[in-house]
Amino acid sequence: MARLARPRVCHYDVDDGPVENEMTLFRRGDRRLFSAGYRPDDETALFSCVVDEGQHVQPWEVWTLGQALRRGRLPSGDSVRAVHVIFADRASALRERRPLLDVGVTVQFYGDDGALTTLPPDA
Repeated sequence: MARLARPRVCHYDVDDGPVENEMTLFRRGDRRLFSAGYRPDDETALFSCVVDEGQHVQPWEVWTLGQALRRGRLPSGDSVRAVHVIFADRASALRERRPLLDVGVTVQFYGDDGALTTLPPDA
């Protein structure tokens, strides 16, 4: 099903949580996104992510970030206008980009030269 996803075509209902009988599946899995900082000057939350082949950002993490952007507030209570998820490498960023981009998250990665690169929203 993930291969069928196209930029800006999938709808993620981040306003409402999962229905009760989906909660066990929705909340399964270890955290992959970790808070790496907050820039109060532009209300940007930074998260780091390292995923090995076969690992993925959890659905509840994508939902939480999408909900924070929609509401303008992080679960911590801080105001947020932007969320950046920074991956250790290009391959992981490309594998995990689609749901994050679709909920409005900026996806970045460190290149071989150590420079931080941002994926375009339609990547």
